[in-house]
Amino acid sequence: MASKSPEALERKRKRFRDWYNKNRDTQLIIQRARAKADRLTRPLVYWAKELWKLYRITPDKYNELLVRQNYVCAICKESERAVNPITKQPKRLQVDHNHKCCPGRTSCGKCVRGLVCRICNEALVKADSSKNWIENLQTYIGR
Repeated sequence: MASKSPEALERKRKRFRDWYNKNRDTQLIIQRARAKADRLTRPLVYWAKELWKLYRITPDKYNELLVRQNYVCAICKESERAVNPITKQPKRLQVDHNHKCCPGRTSCGKCVRGLVCRICNEALVKADSSKNWIENLQTYIGR
């Protein structure tokens, strides 16, 4: 099989770019539909992709953390109370990472601290965002 010349490959790339730019909106709709179908038909594959994209951990690492924590939240030591409205199953514990290492929603994977329930995760977010939140909470409870 003969290989194509660099000029022929460049012409082919240009034709594809021109076609894609002309059909971009349709292609985006198709890509979104495929992604949604993937989420619904292959939830474990989608979850694994999200774990890696956001936290740079694999499902095996997540399960290792879960076993190490006895399947409960690292902070309150209770299982997740939130329920998926479609499956009626408890939701997964959320991955917590050190925001001083990796600010924002994503992580490098090295700063993952553990798995927490949604309530504790929201409390962590609140405590990180407001310096006086913990003291204000203690003052309020002490009334």
